[in-house]
Amino acid sequence: MADPTQHKQQRLLKGAKLKLSAHAWDIDYHHPRGLQKFLMASLLHCDWLSKSQNLLITGPCGSGKTYIACALGHTGCMKGYGVKYYRISRLILALSQAKADGSYSKMLQSLAKVDLLILDDWGLKPLSGAQRNDLMH
Repeated sequence: MADPTQHKQQRLLKGAKLKLSAHAWDIDYHHPRGLQKFLMASLLHCDWLSKSQNLLITGPCGSGKTYIACALGHTGCMKGYGVKYYRISRLILALSQAKADGSYSKMLQSLAKVDLLILDDWGLKPLSGAQRNDLMH
């Protein structure tokens, strides 16, 4: 008989559509990026999610921001949180298409239900006023 917790975790992972199959135990703390193990351990407890807090991961290109975000997303799924990964460009496109086909409010409601929304590749291109407004919703 299948464990209902495992089934839920697998469903959450599939729905998250994480870019990478990243795991907390595979994070490289030796890489010279200043990542502190005790801080990551604290973040991996996911208390910040239960408090509806935000997390901003910054760093130079190639420093592992996407991997860390996906590892946090994976951990969130394992703890029962709803997670969704988007590259900003794909989210903006999806929101534009939702406006065109009439499903915009439904999409916004769906996004609002997610416990952890990972927005990757933020700031690569300037956003129009309408795009900034969509993201604020």
